[in-house]
Amino acid sequence: MVKINKIIYLLFVILLVLPFAYAQSQTPLWTAEVAVSCQSGVCLEGTQATWQLRITNVGQVPLTIQKIALEDSEGFNIGMVDMSDQLTALNPNQIGTVNVQGILPPPTRGSTLYYKVNYVVDNNIFPESSFRKLVVMPLSDVECQSYNSCKDDELCFNFKCFPRDDFNKSALKELNLPKKNPFTLSEWIEMVLLLAILVFLVIMSVSIIGKKKK
Repeated sequence: MVKINKIIYLLFVILLVLPFAYAQSQTPLWTAEVAVSCQSGVCLEGTQATWQLRITNVGQVPLTIQKIALEDSEGFNIGMVDMSDQLTALNPNQIGTVNVQGILPPPTRGSTLYYKVNYVVDNNIFPESSFRKLVVMPLSDVECQSYNSCKDDELCFNFKCFPRDDFNKSALKELNLPKKNPFTLSEWIEMVLLLAILVFLVIMSVSIIGKKKK
């Protein structure tokens, strides 16, 4: 009698668990690896960046993602890609790549941007449970973005202007900086005109001397 009761109990537990197990097996599951590329190799506030998501279907059913949206810690949208018109299902264990472009907002704290990725699957939103981090340089820390942004006797390094005298020749060589033109355009024009006048005078002098000899 005791054995029969145990068997009945086990059957009851199995019947109770089976629906949940089946539902779990039909739930879409995935993992995502994110790589971010920024202009000039530096993630600067206000510039464009590209998030490349490498998505792996780790569930037991095909995965069809309709949209992917990026948002910062305050819920503001950073970038979004809508794939509703070109839906392609990822089969179990299959990997797909999606690129999302957006404009980098100011960093959340210091030089760190906290953001998360939201996925729309079967018209349901699945936000990531934790924030991701990205180093973003705030505009408040930027003095220059190019070599020409600094004075003639300065150079731009790590978004800061430094006097050229602070760098030795080997450091300047490593930075591979373009050489500053010692003359402005107007100065070059004046030099060319003076040279042309001198040449003209020389030709005239030679011509006059030649006529006198004759």
